[in-house]
Amino acid sequence: MSASTTAVLLLAHGTPDVLSQMAEYLDKVTGGRPMSHEVIEELQHRYAEIGLREEPLPEGPPLTKWTLLQGKLLSDLLASTGQAQKVYVGMRNWHPFIADVVEQMKRDEAGHAQTARLNGGTRLPLPARLAMRVAARVMTTTAYYL
Repeated sequence: MSASTTAVLLLAHGTPDVLSQMAEYLDKVTGGRPMSHEVIEELQHRYAEIGLREEPLPEGPPLTKWTLLQGKLLSDLLASTGQAQKVYVGMRNWHPFIADVVEQMKRDEAGHAQTARLNGGTRLPLPARLAMRVAARVMTTTAYYL
C-alpha cells in the first residue's frame, strides 16, 4: 500500500493536562465509578512526581509529551525506511480522544479520495467494497473486546 492510503494510529491511555483535572480523568478511566478523595490525592501526588503541575506545561503533560514524541519518532522511522505514513495519536481517557482522532483520519481520507479521483483513480467494484466493509467490522469488533 502507498503512504497516501495507509496510516498508523498510536493509542495510549492519556493523562490530565493539570493536577486539578485528576478527578475528571479518573472518572473516564473507571467508567464513572466514584473514587475516594484519598485515591485522587494520591494520584495527584504521583503525577506531580513525574512533572504534572497545576499550571499547564508549555509542552503538555509529561506522559502525553512522550506519547506524541513516540508518534513523531515512529513517523520519522517509517519515512527513513521508505514507508512514510501519517502517524496519528489518540488517547483513550483524555485529549486527544481516540474518537476525535478517528474523525480527523476520516476527514484526511476523504481528502485522499478526492486527490485520487482527480488523478484518475476509480472506485473499487462492489464485491471488493463489501468484502472490505466486512473485514473492517470484524477488526472493529475484535478491537472492542481487546
